[in-house]
Amino acid sequence: MTVVRGTNKGNVDVPTILTANSEIITLADNVARFVDGSNTTEISILIDQSKIEMGVDYKANVTLNVPEEQLSISGATTFTLSFIVDYNWVAAGKGVYASSFTGEQFEVQFEIAEGYEGGYYCRVAPYKNGYYIPFYLDENANIVSCPAGNYDMGVTYAGAALIFHHNPAGSYAAYCSVMNDGNTYLIAGVWNTAEGPYIAKEQFMWTEGWPGE
Repeated sequence: MTVVRGTNKGNVDVPTILTANSEIITLADNVARFVDGSNTTEISILIDQSKIEMGVDYKANVTLNVPEEQLSISGATTFTLSFIVDYNWVAAGKGVYASSFTGEQFEVQFEIAEGYEGGYYCRVAPYKNGYYIPFYLDENANIVSCPAGNYDMGVTYAGAALIFHHNPAGSYAAYCSVMNDGNTYLIAGVWNTAEGPYIAKEQFMWTEGWPGE
């Protein structure tokens, strides 16, 4: 990571502050070291690749702890890093999807994360390929949860993106739930649209390749 200062005069050490959601992310040095004659320096962010877990969203912020009186009128003092090592997603059958937004029923394909331990990590793209709603099943193929998030469905409504919101701990918690009866599933949440929120009750029946068979 390259850091720029507004002068090239003097040897200056600027303290850095790291905040990260995992101990595998560290800094090579706790200061950004500018040398006389240069207006740039490098900050090295270290990642212990041997401890990276699949599917985990890693995030970190690196902030230059510059005294306020020395700040220029422009430029950022915080760098944000985020990365995820995704699973290998493999085809896992198909089923019938009932859209609470359009009122239509249509065939969909399911995918499962290869190598996920402790049940099944699954996803379905109901409206457009490449835009998924993820969900977890236990070892008996009962739905456990849908990860909290805002999921772009890859289509527009009223001139803006159609977003499926699910967060059982958020402001719409009363509308967010999951359940199943055998191979028939419900993931409830809220549709975020240009016209405001709508209740979302997305249902599907996993008819071929269902993990519970």
